[in-house]
Amino acid sequence: MVLAKHTCADILNVYSFFAENEISIRALALKSGPNERPADNFILSEKEITEALCALFDENFKRGMPIRIDPLSGYFESILLKMCGLKSKIFDRRLDGDSVIIVNTGGDLYMRRDAYEPEKSFGIIGDINGSFLSNGAYLQSLETDDNLRKRFCLNCNHMGSCTTTPILEDNIDRTERHCAIAKEVMDHIESTRSEEHTSELQSPVRS
Repeated sequence: MVLAKHTCADILNVYSFFAENEISIRALALKSGPNERPADNFILSEKEITEALCALFDENFKRGMPIRIDPLSGYFESILLKMCGLKSKIFDRRLDGDSVIIVNTGGDLYMRRDAYEPEKSFGIIGDINGSFLSNGAYLQSLETDDNLRKRFCLNCNHMGSCTTTPILEDNIDRTERHCAIAKEVMDHIESTRSEEHTSELQSPVRS
């Protein structure tokens, strides 16, 4: 499910269709696009994306989490681990592979955070033998993962419970705060779940 200006207003109605049919989904926020497309007609601001994802999580939680919504379900799992004092496995593309690859209209392949920057393309869609995995651009993207973890993740309040996958999604050159959207959504999940937990503990015990 794509979060964009033309879909955001109906996001909960779209969610209801999938929830009622028990179909798990991935929520992909439209942050950029190819130069051939009038991006201003579709792209949302960070604030709009964050609000939409928070609303989507709240609705799914209210209904008892009937379906998995990526990346929200992953964020929720990280918060549960944090609340229990447990740690998560760090997501490493060298071992775990790529969960999402952007394909441009010309067939060029990109990491999500590098989408539509020609110099950062690491292959073409016809490269079915996977030789792009050993080219310079792809190997450089793996080093960038490591550098971003050192720069941003080490001081994050979710370090340890977060898998660090948000560093694969946001381009640091396009935002003042790396992982801005993921962190805001995870903060929202943690805050609302902590408030509910506190409320339950303070509720009088009925005999």
